[in-house]
Amino acid sequence: WLRGLLGVVVTVLVLAAWAFVAAANNLAVSSAGDAEALNLAGRQVFLAERLAADALAAGNGVDSAQPLAMTLDRMMDDAVRLYELRGVWGSNDEEPEHWTARRERLWAAAQSLQMARERGDSRLEPFVARVQGEARQFIDAMERAVGELQKLAEDRHRETGHAHAVLVGVLALGITALLLGLGEPLARRIQRHHARLAEQAQQLQRLALVADRTQNAVVIADAQARVVWANAAFTRVSG
Repeated sequence: WLRGLLGVVVTVLVLAAWAFVAAANNLAVSSAGDAEALNLAGRQVFLAERLAADALAAGNGVDSAQPLAMTLDRMMDDAVRLYELRGVWGSNDEEPEHWTARRERLWAAAQSLQMARERGDSRLEPFVARVQGEARQFIDAMERAVGELQKLAEDRHRETGHAHAVLVGVLALGITALLLGLGEPLARRIQRHHARLAEQAQQLQRLALVADRTQNAVVIADAQARVVWANAAFTRVSG
């Protein structure tokens, strides 16, 4: 049973180590994901500002529409990655003031400006004004969303850290209880073994005393028939 108990202790220790490593890895992955999501969310604000500036340049004929298209594509790519990391957060995403709805309208305005440039429209001012207006509204909504995302990340980090601490504490208590439960039976077993050895030593001492004082000849030889001990009676008989 002692070996079985030792096996249980080793199994629990292995599971505890695995759980600790898994919890630490989850915390690291979650923290890395939060950091990347916050960076992408902040970059959405930057790209919206860039989109408004590119729209103004394109409307004034200062530059071609290519920078506008590149900024729009990059903003869309970042949005896909942001959704993969954290999905949609904040209030109801079906509301017209939600940051995702604002972003869709900004994209639509930028695409309308692109198509107007491709058609060769002479009056681009309404399209430019629409892009800039949608960009301002999206930036305001996105800045609030970034604050909400930051709070969600802090709450998740706090909850994960708390769960990690609780897990480690519970496992430590369990291991301590098992070790205490193992130590008491082991101590009793050692105590019984020591008592048996002491009793056997006393018996050997009594037998040695009897053999030494008996009138009968007593001799002890090894496997090669060499005498290793003989009592006084044997000495008198053998001379």
